[in-house]
Amino acid sequence: MLKLNTARRTLILFIIVATVWYTLTRFLADSAWRDSVIIGFSFLFCGVFLWSVFSTLQRIYGDSGNLYKELILFSFNVFLFLLVFSAMYSQIGIVDTTRDGSPLTHDFWLSCYYSIITFTSTGYGDFRPQGVGRVLSSMHALVGYLVLGLMASTSLSVVQWTAKGSGINRGTDPD
Repeated sequence: MLKLNTARRTLILFIIVATVWYTLTRFLADSAWRDSVIIGFSFLFCGVFLWSVFSTLQRIYGDSGNLYKELILFSFNVFLFLLVFSAMYSQIGIVDTTRDGSPLTHDFWLSCYYSIITFTSTGYGDFRPQGVGRVLSSMHALVGYLVLGLMASTSLSVVQWTAKGSGINRGTDPD
C-alpha cells in the first residue's frame, strides 16, 4: 500500500507542477521574464516526470509493485506528459509550414500532433517551434529519447516475464 501512495503522491506532484507551469505561461505577459519562467518550469516538469518514470520502473523491476497497475501508471504518465506539452505548444504557438506564409498556429490538436512527433523524434518538418518553443522542443525530444528506450526495454522484460510465467504474480504477497 505504501508504494501505491508514493505513486499517487508523484502523480499529484506531476499534475500540480503542470498546472502551475501552464497557468503562469497563460497569464504572464510576453517578456524575457516569462520565457525564463517557462524554461525553468519545463525543467522542473521534465524532472518530476522522469522521477515518476524511474520510480515506476523501480517498482516494476524491484518486484514491489503490481506489474499491470504499474504499466498502466507508466502509460498514463507518458500520456499526461504529451498532453501537457501539447497545451504548452498550443499556448506559445508553433509555425505551420504547410500553409502559405507559415502562420503561427495555436490549434490544440495540431499541437498534440506536434507533441507526439517531437516526443518520438520523427520530425516531419511540417511544424516548427519558434522562440522559447525551441528550448521546450529540445527538452521534449531528449526526454522522448530516454523514455522510448526505457519503454522498449521494459516491454521486452515484461514479455520475458510473461513467457516464463513470473509476470503474473509480481508484486503480490505469496500468502
